[in-house]
Amino acid sequence: MATKDEFGEAVELEARKRRAFAAHGILMTLVIRLGFLLIGGVIVLCWCLTANALLDKSKPEFRPVEIVEFWSTTHSFLFREYEIEYRLPGETQTLKLLSSPAHMGHFRTKRGVAEVHAGRFGWPWVKELTPKPASESDERVR
Repeated sequence: MATKDEFGEAVELEARKRRAFAAHGILMTLVIRLGFLLIGGVIVLCWCLTANALLDKSKPEFRPVEIVEFWSTTHSFLFREYEIEYRLPGETQTLKLLSSPAHMGHFRTKRGVAEVHAGRFGWPWVKELTPKPASESDERVR
């Protein structure tokens, strides 16, 4: 880069090599590379979970579930997310499944049936929740 001195003649400035991120060089390079590795790992995990479900050819296993709660969450006053919280028999941990208001409207009791598949990689996953058909014994309990 050339500038002019007081006599109007061009003066050549010494060119300096700029390292990546200047003074923070090595530290910032390591932080950014670690960030890329973490984001890449999350993306690979998401693709593995998706492939586990999409490539699954197993027969469904139907398990009874207890419906714990119906959730409607609004994000940024614009987007709504509907979830059904449920519990498999004999477990204390609850799980959630994305749903819609129309699907939630089909549930009249706190009992349902989960369609569970084995998964291509052996990771079980729930495809759908349906309301348990009402029986005579259920009617008496009410």
